[in-house]
Amino acid sequence: MEKLDYRFQSAWTATALSNLESPIAIEKSAVVTGDDWQVDWTDFQNTPVKKSPEVIGDQFYCQGQLILNQQAWNVVRFHIHDGAEHLIDGQRDAAEIHIVCQNQLGQTLVVGAFAEVDEKHPVIFAPLFSEEKKTVNLQDLLPVEKTGCFSYMGSLTTPPLKKDINWFLLDKPVGINPKDLATFAESYPDNYRNCQPLSGRTVVYHHLSTVKKSK
Repeated sequence: MEKLDYRFQSAWTATALSNLESPIAIEKSAVVTGDDWQVDWTDFQNTPVKKSPEVIGDQFYCQGQLILNQQAWNVVRFHIHDGAEHLIDGQRDAAEIHIVCQNQLGQTLVVGAFAEVDEKHPVIFAPLFSEEKKTVNLQDLLPVEKTGCFSYMGSLTTPPLKKDINWFLLDKPVGINPKDLATFAESYPDNYRNCQPLSGRTVVYHHLSTVKKSK
C-alpha cells in the first residue's frame, strides 16, 4: 500500500484547522509544573489486536480503558513512529509509540511513550507486524515506571492533522528490542513529523499517582 511521503510533509500544514500543531520540541527548562494526576491503569492490559494497513502507516486496533482523574478514555488503536516525533531537550529517541484513546464526548487523548534501544528487552512488535501474534498487553508498550508525564494541547501528526488533541507523554522511556526497530524501519522508515511551532503554548508536567478501581 502506498503511504504518506514524509519528504513532502511541509505541505501538510495546509490541511490543519488550527495553528496548534504537533509534534513539538519540549525544553524542560520551560515546562511548568501542574497538579498531580491520578491514573487507573487497571484495564490497560491484555487485548486482541487487529492490524490495519493504512496510508498513514499500520494501525493496530485494540481495546482497553484508561481512567485519568476519574475520566474514562477508551483505547482505540496504537501505532509506532520510526524515530520519535517529540523532542526532549533537542534529543530524538529511537521510536515513539502512540496509543489513541477517546472519551464519551468524542474527545481524543494520545498516550505517548518514548522508546530507547535495549537488546535485552523482549521482542514485542515484530510478531504483531507479521500477524503471527494477535494479542498484546498494553502495559508492554509503556515504561514500567509511570511516575510523570508532559501534557499539552495539539493535533494529530498526520493529515488531516485533527485538532484539539490532548497529549499525555510519559517522561520515562520504554525499552525496545533492536529486532522491533528493524521491523519499523522495514515497514515505514523515518515516519516522524518535524516539530511544529509552540505558538504560545505551555507544556505542563504532572506527577502521576497510580490508583485502582474501588470495588
